Amino acid sequence: MRIIDLRLGLIRAIRQLRREAGLTQVELAKRLGVSQPRVTALESVEHEPTLDALLPAFFTAGGTSAQLCEIVRRTDELLRTSRAANRKN
Repeated sequence: MRIIDLRLGLIRAIRQLRREAGLTQVELAKRLGVSQPRVTALESVEHEPTLDALLPAFFTAGGTSAQLCEIVRRTDELLRTSRAANRKN
């Protein structure tokens, strides 16, 4: 599994969970003990946040272990499908 693909799934989930919880970036930042610009960076692919930074944000935004496992499963499935398609070409 490529870490970048997992990070993309987590970034999308954090943004979605935060919005579903009715949290602003400022509110999530306060809960995480970081600045609002840091949360913006966590929600941005361009900043390439690490898993060490993404996982606390994921759980603080309301993510569960089951949701995390689903993100990992879907990421793995997408990569397997992609690899199989590349082998055929």
